[in-house]
Amino acid sequence: MSKIQAITMQNLKGTTAKQPLTGKDIFIGRNGSGKTTRLQALQMSMLGYVPGNGKRALDNYKFSSDDNVMSVGLELEGFKFTRTFERTTKLTKGIPNVTISESITVSPARGERTETDRKARVSAEVGNFPVMLDFNEFLTLSDAKRRDFIYGLSAGIEGGWNKERVAQYLEERLLTMEIEVNSPDLHQALTETIAAVLSEYKDGMSIDEGLLAMRGYVSREWSTWKEKAKNAEGAIKQLAEQKNKMAETDRNIEANKQELAEIREQLVQVEAQLARDTEKKKAIDRRLSRLQELATLIERLSSQTPESTDWIDQQIEALEAQMTHIADTTEFDALSIERANLQKEVNNIQQHEITQLNQDIARLTAEKASIQQTLDTINKTKGVCVIQSQIACNKDFSAYIQYAASEIAQKDEAINRHHEYLNTAEKAIQQRRERIMEIEQRLSLIMQQTNRYQQENAERAKSIKNLQAQKSAILGAEQKRLDDLKSAQEERDKLQNEPVEAIAPLDLLETRRNGLRDQITQLQAKVEEQEKVRNQMATLRTSMLANKEAEFKSEAFKMLDQALGAKGIQGEIVKTMLEPMREDIEANLRVLGINYPVFFQTESDTGQEIFQFGWEDSSQRRNFDALSTGQQMIFLIAFLVAVLDRAKPPIKVLALDNIENLDETNLRNVLHGLDKLSDKLDNILIAGVVDPHDIVPVGWRVHPIGLKEAAEDVA
Repeated sequence: MSKIQAITMQNLKGTTAKQPLTGKDIFIGRNGSGKTTRLQALQMSMLGYVPGNGKRALDNYKFSSDDNVMSVGLELEGFKFTRTFERTTKLTKGIPNVTISESITVSPARGERTETDRKARVSAEVGNFPVMLDFNEFLTLSDAKRRDFIYGLSAGIEGGWNKERVAQYLEERLLTMEIEVNSPDLHQALTETIAAVLSEYKDGMSIDEGLLAMRGYVSREWSTWKEKAKNAEGAIKQLAEQKNKMAETDRNIEANKQELAEIREQLVQVEAQLARDTEKKKAIDRRLSRLQELATLIERLSSQTPESTDWIDQQIEALEAQMTHIADTTEFDALSIERANLQKEVNNIQQHEITQLNQDIARLTAEKASIQQTLDTINKTKGVCVIQSQIACNKDFSAYIQYAASEIAQKDEAINRHHEYLNTAEKAIQQRRERIMEIEQRLSLIMQQTNRYQQENAERAKSIKNLQAQKSAILGAEQKRLDDLKSAQEERDKLQNEPVEAIAPLDLLETRRNGLRDQITQLQAKVEEQEKVRNQMATLRTSMLANKEAEFKSEAFKMLDQALGAKGIQGEIVKTMLEPMREDIEANLRVLGINYPVFFQTESDTGQEIFQFGWEDSSQRRNFDALSTGQQMIFLIAFLVAVLDRAKPPIKVLALDNIENLDETNLRNVLHGLDKLSDKLDNILIAGVVDPHDIVPVGWRVHPIGLKEAAEDVA
């Protein structure tokens, strides 16, 4: 036997903890402290979901107290695993899309590569058959819900019922040789309904889930087919009454249809001829009307005289004679070249001669200033040292003073000479600039005269163009008149030469058409009445067949309902699943201090479907609901231990919630009884708002949840 040593939780209903287990553990604390959370973490770890709350990852994540991740797990001797649920959000076209994913980690691993492999490993190590009972919730269940709960537990026992055994039972009970011989239609209906109802039993469903789905389907379909049978019977009566009230019968209906078709063909031919001759008449009327329009148009166009354009030609000739010849550009080009050459000479004198002279003057001036500064220093410091004025110095500088005076004179002479050169260069520039101004004035006069001539010529050319456009319009209008006249004459001649087709009298055709329409209306009404009679007779036959089918289907679903109920499979389940456990349950009750025989009942004395159980006290049956609260808890514990003992999962776990429904005496009996039954279980977990310290057997551990004190072992 292997025990669960710890439960791990992260962000499960606000709890993140590692809960150690001893095998016999009691969780106590106030409401909302997290007692049930630990039991739900056990279920979610072993099964992958909390029963009664959905099996999808999204359903599990409703227990999370975090926006991103939640995990649960178990630690065993030599093995541990964790289920992690992660929430991710992705934007798809600006719309957030939330997904919940589940992953499993196992340790130590044995080469598992996929989530399927890891789930199979967890199932192999711990199984998927923990028994957890919320006592308060069980007490509020109806008989049917209690039956489903107990059937669900019993389905895990080896040798229990499954889909294949249900199919075999239904076929053996319902598809008998007697029904096949005496009522083949009912046999066929039963075959179809059995196949349909078995399809409601999906793969992976337990026997209680499968039966619930099948019985729900049978109930719905039975009601539907009974209603169909009732409606079909009423329709048969109504159709028969309507048929008797009709004046027409379907006698000679085919001959009447043939006559109606022939008259319609005649009508089509008459209407086609009427349409053709009507169009011919319209064409003749349009031809005559068009000939009259053409005669009027030809007379108007022939009476018009062409407009003269001689006056336009005279004006154009006069304007062309006034055009001014623009003078030759030889002088303009020569003056432009001269101006460009003079400008180059000005630029050359400025960039080379004047620039060089200014640089030389600046250099000579700087050299003169340097010599003059030296002379000023000598004159200022006569008889003393130039470095320290308090030191006497008798050195003679007269020779240098004479040299410096000579150099200054030469520099002044050179500076004056350069200024004369500079004045000469500036005068040369001034002369050339004056000539440039004279040239530009002459060029401006030439350009003004040329522009004036060009503007005058452009205005004359514009006037000539307008006159030519007027002339073209006059000539175009005349040509259009001639073309229109010719076209109208040709169209008139063509219409006058066209042959005229003969047409039938339209009033006679219309009278013939109206007579045929009246015949069709009368004959069609007669045929429709006959068709209605024929259709109602066909509907009557179909309704009779539908009524027969509905009766067989209704009877088949009635038989299926009985076969699935307390007189059928559910009764058999009690015999094959619960009856063999009776001795085990009674033995467990004796350990818990109750020495009474146990009973299960699925059918009342009047044959009604029920589900009741309990024990017999002094040969008198005491139903479960008639037991005290403590006795009810004791009975369920004895039953759950028997289920786990027979199911033989890898780990046998019994979890009981809301144990506070037991008084102190019954709680002591339950705890000491479970202690005696603990050799049949690996882990016992009990939760409730109780204070069991004085009545807990030796070897149990009490875990105060939500309190500061640590878990206490009962020694």
